[in-house]
Amino acid sequence: MFGKSARLLGIVVVLTLVGRGVLATCGGGGGGGGGSMNAYQTTWTEWLAALSQATEKKTGVLLYFRPGDDGAEHGVFKSKPIAEESVESPMVKLRKVDADKLRTNYEIPAAGHHIIVTDWYGNRIRVFSAKEESARVPADKILAAVKGANGFVEKLRKEAATKVERAEKSVEKEDWKKAIGQLEPLLVLLGIDERKRADELLAKVLTAGRERIATAVEGKDEKELRKIAREFRGCEVETEAEAAIADLGGEHVAVPAAYRDRSAALAVWTAFADSIELPRVPAETWDRWMATQRELKEGSRAEAQHLYDFAKRHYEAALALDSEDAVVHRYLGEFHRHHTGDWNLARQHFEAIVADWGADSYSRAIALHGIGKMTIHDGEFKKGVTIMEQSIEVLPTQLAYRNLAVYWNSENEREKARGYARKAFELDPSDPYTRIFEAVYRTIEGDRDGALALIDSTSFEASMSYNLACIHSTLGEKERALGLLERHFWNYESNDRIREKEMWEARSDINFAWLHQDPDFLRVTSLR
Repeated sequence: MFGKSARLLGIVVVLTLVGRGVLATCGGGGGGGGGSMNAYQTTWTEWLAALSQATEKKTGVLLYFRPGDDGAEHGVFKSKPIAEESVESPMVKLRKVDADKLRTNYEIPAAGHHIIVTDWYGNRIRVFSAKEESARVPADKILAAVKGANGFVEKLRKEAATKVERAEKSVEKEDWKKAIGQLEPLLVLLGIDERKRADELLAKVLTAGRERIATAVEGKDEKELRKIAREFRGCEVETEAEAAIADLGGEHVAVPAAYRDRSAALAVWTAFADSIELPRVPAETWDRWMATQRELKEGSRAEAQHLYDFAKRHYEAALALDSEDAVVHRYLGEFHRHHTGDWNLARQHFEAIVADWGADSYSRAIALHGIGKMTIHDGEFKKGVTIMEQSIEVLPTQLAYRNLAVYWNSENEREKARGYARKAFELDPSDPYTRIFEAVYRTIEGDRDGALALIDSTSFEASMSYNLACIHSTLGEKERALGLLERHFWNYESNDRIREKEMWEARSDINFAWLHQDPDFLRVTSLR
């Protein structure tokens, strides 16, 4: 935490807005693949949209049941193979309101993490469970179930067709009890034509039974009614026959209202589904995926420790393993944009992502943000802002919201800027960088207590130095502001290309307006 020593003292200096082209605060926080998110992130789809998408693509649907809406996601959804497949095959992180409706259908307990893979009709293919988010679940088997949905449906329909044929023969022979037993497992299936045929056959069974009940009641034939109840055991006719017996004064036998033993019927198809051999990813491909993920993890760790040469080696090793991986291009694009200052190379990586319509939404959003940010710095303001707004349309990110706030401050659109800053904060109030970004705005608004609360409850990171300098400058604390700026330029930024861009930004920043002609400020914001 910052602690009491970092508390902001003094009277808020009321700053006068200056003209167009002035920037306010640093919206950065780039690098690390674009922010605080993990390297690979599953693309989630809404439940109803997922069924529609899966039907069109003939792919599986992954339903993820968490212990609660606010619980941490299982680690498997941060893995390269699952995250990449989520772009092609819909995956649904169920909200509690939807999860509660489906738990009964799929017999899912409330505790723990449960992953159900279904076909596009909703028929269960596989279930995977873990007590905690860190417990292992087999990503390769999940992937096999998702990608193998089409083959599963073909085998399911073939098996169901066989059962329907047998039920049809039993109905023809008027072997009602046998027909009901054969139809029962089919009645838990969803969507397929064979289920519709089973419903039609069951309707014939019910009609035949009810016609016999009517005849028996007319003749007051209790013996016939008891025979009907035995022959039609397991469907509504049994209850109706027993009720007719009671009406005639005979002894009524209580029959359960729910005939179909759903668990037993589900067990038939669970055993069948588990017996199907699903296609697996070749070991060579799987090893390459895992190696790519490891290189990104090591590169990210080195980058966080400011070991940029090591980070670059790991990121380039990941690119050599999989040159079409959008996430690898995202990390390299952010690395060059934020640390080396080679914006031509950064743009190449970002444009590779934008051109790939199969890229995950987070990588696309970060790529568009990066292109927009660099375009603004190149002087094409409106074009850059338009690209950054496109980033938010793909997926809202704190990075894009913060930098849009910076831009609109430069246009003296303070309310609009404040709105974007607030959206960044609301997207994830726990993000350290965004908390300090928000504190800048609260300080400018005179909300000293609100700014203090954010600062004192946030762990310090070197990337925050610039925005902390903005806060202290706003409060008239020159020495503290200049010390933080110096730390930002020379302890955090890694090369002169980046320093020069950041120093130019400081010399144009409204938060330092009262220092713009100060010799000490000019010394700190100039390359030496």
